[in-house]
Amino acid sequence: MPSDVKLSEGLLLGLGNPLLDISATVDASFLEKYNLKANNAILADEKHKDLYEDLIKNNNVDYIAGGSTQNTLRVAQWLIEKPKVAVFIRGKELEHYDV
Repeated sequence: MPSDVKLSEGLLLGLGNPLLDISATVDASFLEKYNLKANNAILADEKHKDLYEDLIKNNNVDYIAGGSTQNTLRVAQWLIEKPKVAVFIRGKELEHYDV
């Protein structure tokens, strides 16, 4: 990008459904407790309700923000090479995880 181009903060705004991946290494008993398979991903439902708290309290977890809008903005921001040009508005439901 030419260095003489002036880009304002917040110029690129993304609105979308935020996703939050929670990744952790767990033992076989945790997988069995929640009827999960190793090295797999799921769309959680009601039977997984207690899984989140158990996972977060008892394991070393990584939070990975995602979703197509956030991922697109992340790449755009990287290409633009100027902080705060790309911004995302997220939903309240993720505030509990402070990401």
